[in-house]
Amino acid sequence: MFKASLFKNILLFACILSIIALSPQPAQCGYANTIIVAKSGGNYTKIKDAVNAAKALNPSKTNPVLIQIMPGLFSSSDLIELPPYVDIEGAGVNMTVIQRDYGFGGYETMLASGSPGATREVRNLTVEVLGLPDDHCGVCGTQVGVKVTNGASLTMQNIKFVPNTGSYRTMGVLIASETGETELRDVTISSLMTGVSVNSGGKARLYNTKILDSVSSAVQTTVGTAASGWLVLQDCQLSVAWPTVYHAINGGELNGASGSMTIYVANSYIYSGIVSFSSKTSAVLVNSLIGTLPIQTSNTTALQCRNLFDHSLNDVTCP
Repeated sequence: MFKASLFKNILLFACILSIIALSPQPAQCGYANTIIVAKSGGNYTKIKDAVNAAKALNPSKTNPVLIQIMPGLFSSSDLIELPPYVDIEGAGVNMTVIQRDYGFGGYETMLASGSPGATREVRNLTVEVLGLPDDHCGVCGTQVGVKVTNGASLTMQNIKFVPNTGSYRTMGVLIASETGETELRDVTISSLMTGVSVNSGGKARLYNTKILDSVSSAVQTTVGTAASGWLVLQDCQLSVAWPTVYHAINGGELNGASGSMTIYVANSYIYSGIVSFSSKTSAVLVNSLIGTLPIQTSNTTALQCRNLFDHSLNDVTCP
């Protein structure tokens, strides 16, 4: 009798554990629910399925959801949507690795879109951006690690972006026109064609971010017809693969541009690359090392420089 009762209790306990493993878990640190993605033993094995489950929980400011991704390589042809009030957390840089299969038309691995004012965060993981070994494919699009658009806001923290297969036609972060505020903290973007691109009307803050060995531009901004945008670089490090050809900071504009861009650089180290600003770009550069190339601008009245030095610690002045 005792053995039968014990056996029933064991079966009941096993059943309860299985239900817990397959259900979103109550979370700590203010999250209403936690969904676990893992190769085995989690709620889901695919990130897309976890995102769909999170959306079904109707996340909100008072009902935020956390998706935890365990160690491993998670590769898929699916777009990873970043819904409002849903945070994605890996097990650590180089431990949780996410990649999306290459598409010749160009697309993004993660997308934050819409819901202005809502919060989202991605942290503690690596994004591999699949590129090309050379730039001989004229019809191939750009593969983007994370794209922010349609008024969305996004925070990225402790993330590494690296190329897979090749660096050509790759970009770490694309902040499209008319977005909310995007923030990068403790992010490293290595050896991609473009590190961060901020389009007209985009707004971004980069703190303690390293964008190194870019094949084209470490940071680029584009002024179009949208409203004013801005970019802050603080405690950042920038470099490009070919210093006299490509840009550490490229403040550009489209033909007929009517918008504007403001760039603020402070306490940063530009190892190599051209620093240039178009006529529609205002810039303030303070307390930074900017390499040996002169700063280029089409509007000298919109450029302010204070406490700038080259690699030999010689003073650098505005044009």
